[in-house]
Amino acid sequence: MRINEHDICIKGFEALAKALGEVDAERFIMLMNRGAGDYTEWRKTHLYQNISLEELAEEARKTGQMLRQSSTDRVTA
Repeated sequence: MRINEHDICIKGFEALAKALGEVDAERFIMLMNRGAGDYTEWRKTHLYQNISLEELAEEARKTGQMLRQSSTDRVTA
């Protein structure tokens, strides 16, 4: 089951807040929304610099499993 856009926003902000704190997570969102710079280019040059494609794929697989389990847990609760 795919996660809906609302839940992606909630989980995304929670992840940002956990990594940056709530204030800096908000700052990050504002920077991305403001259109300051080229996000696609920034992503290519900064976001995944120190991770191989295989590691990135493994992280995506783990995250997908976690989200599916979380979704299943909410339905059965």
